[in-house]
Amino acid sequence: MTVSHALLTVRLTLAVVCLVAAVGKARDRVAFGEFTRVLGAIGLPGRAARPVAVATVAAELAVAALLPWPATATVGCAAAAALFTVLTVGVAVAVRGGRVVRCRCFGRAGALLGTAHTVRNGLLAAAAVAAWWGSAVAPSTDRPGVAGVAAAAAFAGLAALVVVSWDDLAALTGGPVTTAASA
Repeated sequence: MTVSHALLTVRLTLAVVCLVAAVGKARDRVAFGEFTRVLGAIGLPGRAARPVAVATVAAELAVAALLPWPATATVGCAAAAALFTVLTVGVAVAVRGGRVVRCRCFGRAGALLGTAHTVRNGLLAAAAVAAWWGSAVAPSTDRPGVAGVAAAAAFAGLAALVVVSWDDLAALTGGPVTTAASA
């Protein structure tokens, strides 16, 4: 595997995660309303919650659209790094402030926001920074062929599945996690 394969895998992983998050939040009025309420519950003023919800979904869609393509990879990685950094800080502030809020990161009711969410978002931000740096310095002549793109897409799909299933995996590895069904 070359550097370009690894970078493509990371970029595709981040793109899929952002796409799943945006679609999950905006799939219908109920999901979007729940996400907007979570933003209010973590401390955003009431009037700011809806515009921030719209901006979040728009940013996730923009990042998902920019990341897969070599011509927009550097900008997409920088935007992903900024997005995931803001999300990391937002979750960390909510957790440190003692806010008891369900994760609506992917539209469905997940576990209560906690350290695992801060870690997940921080890892995504770090991956975006690494991909940004790699995209900025990798030689443009080192492009994966069809088989390399297919392999990168397969690995990215698996990695995105891990990220999207983070709450479930945290429950398996770290003890009980309160879910919407059990709260």
